[in-house]
Amino acid sequence: MIEQKLMQYLPDPNTVKENIGAAVDMLQEQAPLLVKELMRWHFCQSLILFLVGMAISIVAIIVTKIVYKAVARYDKKDEYFRFGCLSLLFFLIPSSIMMCQNVIWLKIWIAPRLFLMEYITNIFK
Repeated sequence: MIEQKLMQYLPDPNTVKENIGAAVDMLQEQAPLLVKELMRWHFCQSLILFLVGMAISIVAIIVTKIVYKAVARYDKKDEYFRFGCLSLLFFLIPSSIMMCQNVIWLKIWIAPRLFLMEYITNIFK
């Protein structure tokens, strides 16, 4: 009686083997595509953040030059010095950090296998 109930709930071993084989085949077919898409995603994400950091740096430099010219007309060097320090603090430093932290795109472009190895080790940590 108990054995019959157990046999109802346990799957047939042959169907389990077939399903596992089908899953393995599907993984073998999809793995290269998955790796390519993963690398494209990280490449684009890193490159976009790098370019945003570069754009912020350029804007900070342009704004600093414009303010310098405006302040130079009135000959108030102390105000320019304060503004220069603030623009450096609030624009150039964070944008430089953003650019330095987002060079994954360069790693994917130059050494994609190295990127994959590091990505896999980070997953298993």
